[in-house]
Amino acid sequence: MSAMPTERLTDTGSQGADTGRLVRITRRLRSHADFPPLMGLCRELESTILRKERRVVFVGVLKTGKSTLINALLGAPILPVRANRATGVPVRVGYAERLTATVVRDHGRGTEEARVWPDELARYILLDLTTSIAVPPPRIGEVRIGVPVPALQAGWTLVDTPGLQDTPALTERTLGEIECADLAVLVLAADKLLSESEQAMAHTLNARLRGNVIFVINRLGLVEEKDRSEILQRARDVLGGLGNCLVGNPAIFACDARAALAGAPDPGFRAFERHLGTLLTGAAGERIAVLSRVAWAESRITSAHDAASTALAENEAKRAAVVADEESARDRERRHRRQAIREAHMALRRLRSEIHGLVEPFVDDAARSAVELVDADRAWPKRLTVCFRGPLKAVHDRVTARVAGSLAPLELTAPTLWFAVTAEEAVEHMLDQSRALRESVAAYHVYTGVAAGSGMSATLSRWLCNWLYSPSMSREQLEKAVRQTAEALLPRLVADVRHHLDVVDELLAAAASTDVCHDPSAAVQEATAAVIEAERLVTRIEMLRRAIAEAAREALA
Repeated sequence: MSAMPTERLTDTGSQGADTGRLVRITRRLRSHADFPPLMGLCRELESTILRKERRVVFVGVLKTGKSTLINALLGAPILPVRANRATGVPVRVGYAERLTATVVRDHGRGTEEARVWPDELARYILLDLTTSIAVPPPRIGEVRIGVPVPALQAGWTLVDTPGLQDTPALTERTLGEIECADLAVLVLAADKLLSESEQAMAHTLNARLRGNVIFVINRLGLVEEKDRSEILQRARDVLGGLGNCLVGNPAIFACDARAALAGAPDPGFRAFERHLGTLLTGAAGERIAVLSRVAWAESRITSAHDAASTALAENEAKRAAVVADEESARDRERRHRRQAIREAHMALRRLRSEIHGLVEPFVDDAARSAVELVDADRAWPKRLTVCFRGPLKAVHDRVTARVAGSLAPLELTAPTLWFAVTAEEAVEHMLDQSRALRESVAAYHVYTGVAAGSGMSATLSRWLCNWLYSPSMSREQLEKAVRQTAEALLPRLVADVRHHLDVVDELLAAAASTDVCHDPSAAVQEATAAVIEAERLVTRIEMLRRAIAEAAREALA
């Protein structure tokens, strides 16, 4: 089995830092957790901000000596190191009372943990670099190692990661570890220092962790001693402006981790070890965690804000499109309506020129009704209104049908056509104008009165009534009287129809001057509701971002 690690990280402060600053930050989160769309995000933020484990993530390109550097800090070759192989899975090194190793396997539907011997770690951690494509150990999610190093008792974990830009999948795993880092150690190789990709990574780490980055130039033994000062100066020039007041501005160390692990004196490594030990065990540890976790929270909030803003823009565009479509449809409806109103006016003008043709049949209809009445009913004197009621209705129906047809495309209801004369009034007028007709009507009433109150036998009653009631008016005379009355009423009917058409014209004029109002359609209402919800979400996310920023300033004050 591997040797037990000795205490190498210097303990210069208290272990078990107070997390009061982080708790105060999460209190601001809870004031926004009552908004349903943000509940999941707030729970995620709170869980990460209050995470007890604090992570120091060692990153770098392939074969810069990350694992060897961690081993030197631990004081023993705990992590497997091979010349032709490299780290292929994240390895977490935390505190334990004795050396332990656990492999976490990912089965797709969940994970499974299994304890292994530390001597077997290589088979679970290392890539095979002998082929053209590096292949990580299958289905290994991560490896956890426990070591009895007191400096890690404050909850810190050292995380070894696969080399960046080795393969896209391994790079993605390393970037995922960076997302959860509290402090990063960017390990650079002295013999191939600060390529463009390494410079980009340095700035990415610095921005992501708000300067919680330490830079270690490793493998110093591979360069000539006379060139070392020049290498260190180039690193200071390139990395100038990175870091922060807690970690360093910037914190740059040059060492040879392999020599330090072998016990050779290495001032650069000792300086790095003391500096890291101070950060892990001193009062700065909590402030470092606050910085990185607030930066992570702001990154997540920014992503949520970008997504919400994109959704808002999409919803606004959708609403604008729906409103534009409906407005276009309303414009077409307005044009069709104006055209229909013009056509209705033209139809009414034609109708005015045809009024006499619509009304004049009233005379013939009334005369014909009189003839039919006399032929069909001996009691015609008491039913003279029949001569006018039907013909009046016929005129009414003809005019009403024509007007309704003119208004049908507009879906307007035509006003009621009223005639100033009624069938009863027409009969009264006719009786006033015809003495013979009036006498016939009077004789009929005498006849019916005698027949109703005589009490005689039916035969004698009929004889007496026939003697008393001898209508003096013939069919021709009644027809003539009805026709004369109808002709006398004709001008009044024409006037009534003209007045009716005037009222319809006014209705059309009002319709032409009044725009058609519509309530918002269901599609517009739905699109508007989506915009309002998206606006609320964007506003609440902005409030959440301000709350986190204010809480961070207070925590770091």
